[in-house]
Amino acid sequence: MQAATPRSTRAKLPHGVFTAGTLVPTVRKLPFLAVGLVALAILLLALGVLPATAAPHPAAAELLSERRLELAIGGLLTLVAAIAAYLLV
Repeated sequence: MQAATPRSTRAKLPHGVFTAGTLVPTVRKLPFLAVGLVALAILLLALGVLPATAAPHPAAAELLSERRLELAIGGLLTLVAAIAAYLLV
């Protein structure tokens, strides 16, 4: 007679769904990272040139008028980072 093997009550999840290895950049993932960085750069640059009167809320208009240079520089640096990430692949 064979001994009965105990059944596992844990749910079987696909391997590698939410592990530390999914966050590690690989050659296949870096172009997607570069595209995401370009999208973020476009968003920051667009916020940098958006007139304060286009903001629907007075606090947002004040934020846009006070932090315009920081938004534009952040967008430019993000764009440079995206180009560097794409060229290094």
